Amino acid sequence: MTTKTDTADLSSKEKARAKAKAPAKAGVKPAASETPAQAAPKAAAKAVAKGATAPIAKPKADASREAQLKAATGLVRREQNGVKEPAAGGLCAAAWQACDKAMADLGRTPTVKEVLAGKHIAGLNETNVRVEYYPWRKFHGHRPVVIEAAVAPNEAAPEA
Repeated sequence: MTTKTDTADLSSKEKARAKAKAPAKAGVKPAASETPAQAAPKAAAKAVAKGATAPIAKPKADASREAQLKAATGLVRREQNGVKEPAAGGLCAAAWQACDKAMADLGRTPTVKEVLAGKHIAGLNETNVRVEYYPWRKFHGHRPVVIEAAVAPNEAAPEA
């Protein structure tokens, strides 16, 4: 014998099944099973059907001219060794310039302390220079600087 709650559950299950079957009968896939790649052309087709204009892709000539303009104005950031150089005119770029000048003065890759001790960091935040030193070094492919300290010769170990 079925109780009142059993029939209520049964009817809700039937309602759920009917809702799931309704889109299949209409020939439309449920939105949850569509991928974004499948949904995009459908949305564009609907927009065109409503009177909207289709998006127009830029011709390749315009794209290359835009790239040349960016290169001429310095808006393009180079990338080397997995690091992008900072945008020109910023404080990070100034820290990179300080590193470049310290390297030119020393004739080798400077350490962070040498960059900070240099005369080229006037007006720059010390922490910013410290942080920007490591991407600068990686960008240019410089290896870490190892300065060997003078080590006193070891005395003969006492025999036990």
